[in-house]
Amino acid sequence: MNRKIEAGDKNDRFEKGQKSPKRQPSSRKGNPSLLVFSNWRTPSPLQLVMEFENEHELKGCRFWRNKGEFMQAVAEATCEKITPEMDASISYRSRTRSKVQLLALIKTYKSYPEYRNEATIAAIYEGYEKNLPMDRPLLVESSAGRWRVFSGNTRMDAAFQLGIEPEVLVLKSSANHPL
Repeated sequence: MNRKIEAGDKNDRFEKGQKSPKRQPSSRKGNPSLLVFSNWRTPSPLQLVMEFENEHELKGCRFWRNKGEFMQAVAEATCEKITPEMDASISYRSRTRSKVQLLALIKTYKSYPEYRNEATIAAIYEGYEKNLPMDRPLLVESSAGRWRVFSGNTRMDAAFQLGIEPEVLVLKSSANHPL
């Protein structure tokens, strides 16, 4: 896919009358059908600032020198559809195989249960099943071309569990970070 995405892009809007996703045959072992999901959107500026503060500043990452560089990286990001084969090479991915595993994982997060809990996980699955707007996960690309999940690991896990190949934004790091 590899295309530039703008906030407010027509693909970011939920179209009135948009049909629920349909299941299509799949050859993927253990997942007899793919859930077709088509309602990806770029996170809002407010959500992006929250992601920067939580995933970059609080965790001590140094992919960008400041919020301005991060927002510039978002503006210049490319959009990619991630296949299971591509996912295998993305670092910082949990790759849970079930909702039960995903729930067990979030219980280890500092944000549990205040911001991450059973209800927020259920909302992600329901969003995919009903084709509701879903923020694209964010990946960071190093100067060496390696990818690391920045935010949206949970959304990616749920998507793959439902047979959906997630659409992500790939942001280039302004630092010479090895990832």
